Amino acid sequence: MRLKATQVIAIALLAGACVADAGSEAPRSPAGTNADLRHVVVDTDLAFDDIMALLYLLQRDDVAIDAVTITGTGEAHCDPGVRNALALLALGGAPDTPVACGRETPLQGTNAFPDEWRAAVDDLSMVDLPAVERGADPRGAVRLLLDTLDGDTTLITLGPLTNVAEALRDDPELGTRIPEFVPMAGAIDVAGNTPNGVAEVQRLGRPARGEGGDRGDGGDARAAGRHR
Repeated sequence: MRLKATQVIAIALLAGACVADAGSEAPRSPAGTNADLRHVVVDTDLAFDDIMALLYLLQRDDVAIDAVTITGTGEAHCDPGVRNALALLALGGAPDTPVACGRETPLQGTNAFPDEWRAAVDDLSMVDLPAVERGADPRGAVRLLLDTLDGDTTLITLGPLTNVAEALRDDPELGTRIPEFVPMAGAIDVAGNTPNGVAEVQRLGRPARGEGGDRGDGGDARAAGRHR
């Protein structure tokens, strides 16, 4: 509970910074016009650490978030995950960035996050988020990934890779259109944070090898995992 409280406080502080920034600047378009902008797509299960990462990216003048896809096999469920992502984007000055969710069951296996974790991230009532009227992009997460990853966009994944796996199934050449892939996954020189003490939680919930992020040729891959 102490960790959760710390995360909520950090989110609230970042949200306050977003409000201050949004009040002094016009909302930013996800497309952007600055040649120096780094375009990214964020695939996330919108856990507390993911929310802080999303708010951080929204504060950067050199980053444009072209789309957010929610993986329903992670911590957030689809409906609250989409709703919270839309509110966070509006708070951060990117109210038009498309958001969509993928499937809520793994491609293989039954690994799942604890119910209490999921309930906590679904409920962001402790953070003063703006009300939004728009809903999820009707294309769904997989189609949104395929449409947005056009060869110039970095893919950042913060949760299980189910959406990416399905996108690769639909288009095995997708990897050739991703110049940089940055997953938050893996345990490097440390024990895992799952009951078996070995796996890292994002990798435990990932698709089977050959069905997801290990398949296909593409650009640079930089893992941001647990380490000493």
